[in-house]
Amino acid sequence: MRAVTYDIHLLEPAIVSKPDAGEENSAVSQSHIPGSTILGVVIGEYMRRHDIKDAAVDQACRRLFFDGSTCFLNAYLNIDSQRSLPKPMSWFVKKDDVARDDAVIYDFGVEVSDKLEDAKSPQGDYCCRYDGGIYISSPKYMVMPHNTGRDRNKKREGDSTVYRYESLMPDQVFSGAVISGNDEDLGIIKDILDKKHIKIGMSRSAGYGLAKIENVSISYWDEYEQDEEPYNEDETIVTLLSDVIVSDKYGQNTLDAEALFSVKPKKAYYAPKVVAGFNRKWGLPLPQMWAFEAGSVFVFDTNSINSELLKKAREYGTGERRAEGFGRIAVNWHCQDKYKRTELLDHELKIEPKALDGNSAFMAERLVESRWRSILDNKLAGAIKDIKIHGNAGRTQISRIRVLAHRMWFNNKEDTICDYLDGLNKISKEQLEVTKVESENLIKWLKDNYTPIGKAYCFNICEEKFKFKDEPSLGGVKISEEDRHKLMVEYAARLLDGILKKLLEEGEAK
Repeated sequence: MRAVTYDIHLLEPAIVSKPDAGEENSAVSQSHIPGSTILGVVIGEYMRRHDIKDAAVDQACRRLFFDGSTCFLNAYLNIDSQRSLPKPMSWFVKKDDVARDDAVIYDFGVEVSDKLEDAKSPQGDYCCRYDGGIYISSPKYMVMPHNTGRDRNKKREGDSTVYRYESLMPDQVFSGAVISGNDEDLGIIKDILDKKHIKIGMSRSAGYGLAKIENVSISYWDEYEQDEEPYNEDETIVTLLSDVIVSDKYGQNTLDAEALFSVKPKKAYYAPKVVAGFNRKWGLPLPQMWAFEAGSVFVFDTNSINSELLKKAREYGTGERRAEGFGRIAVNWHCQDKYKRTELLDHELKIEPKALDGNSAFMAERLVESRWRSILDNKLAGAIKDIKIHGNAGRTQISRIRVLAHRMWFNNKEDTICDYLDGLNKISKEQLEVTKVESENLIKWLKDNYTPIGKAYCFNICEEKFKFKDEPSLGGVKISEEDRHKLMVEYAARLLDGILKKLLEEGEAK
């Protein structure tokens, strides 16, 4: 079929909300960009260019957008420069292999495997064929809380409302298509989409929804790659590539699988979904309806299903609202009983943090340092609690070391304790040696742990208690070597002060 294909590159977070988002003070984006969203963008631009006041009565608009001859398909996650498709619901893996990248996927639509005692659906929402196997992934989300009120300078109970947005993360790419049998219509749509910045979804005036349409072209296009030979020619496997809204013979919205092609399936793996929308002409949301969710799989007896009806549905879709991307199906797309899940390796879409500079870099540095302190505070509390100290050294000696620890912290002088130990007289050493930290006397423990080691974490005690496996960062900004050094000296000093304070409070010191 002929189609306009394009990529949508998100420049800002995007929220294409769904009706079943849950709590009323929140909005959760769908995992794809619906065809109806792109349809609305194209209609708006077409009306602006041709100074059309009412699209419903304009014959060209009705032919282009409303009679079903042109279909705006959903834009799904772009994986390895190809449009991915919803993961079939008939795919299962072993319970322990849900997140494994090399798992064996069993297709229950082809054959129900008795090897899986507790079968689970593999992790991920969208899939594509890659390197002789199947790669499965999901779009990335970000969560952002917001606070709104009548007076932006006053945030208090009764005047403010807190809500949360879970949006698609920026710098992701989604691939979509517009199909039509009329090349002239496709040319009009391509001209509207080509190299265009658009705003999609909700909260478009609040930093959400900016995207750029790229790689627009017209070509012969297949929505999916069909398996070369069916596993069982007596069965026909129908997979829904988008949500499908169907009605029964009385015109009522239904979830009866038999209403799809007027024949009852032999096997079915599906989920119901509530779908809605928004009518800009009315300025109101569309009525909510039940639909079979994208990825649902139905297995029919080949001899019982109408092949001509199936061929037409494969090309033009089935059910209602097909112009908006609903009703897309695949026939015998996956016909093998087993598939191998693969990794995308270096070709996977990666979201690289943008380099920050100026005030942005300064704010990022402060936020990173704040995150360091938050983690170090937790580690410090745990270390003070875990380190065992006991003995009856003089309170004067213990207080003297605490004063030195404070001085070490405020002056950022890492050799403060080491210099003090080198200058101790014999009597002072004897008094401190009676105090034990873990299994060592206090002097030896201080020498082992508070002698500078010339590494990033300054002291052995910091290497043991405060070292990070993955150091916090933000937008590519990490803590500087100088700031890390200051933090290590500070938290080493606070740790020493904390365990000595614990000794005094427990009353063992004289």
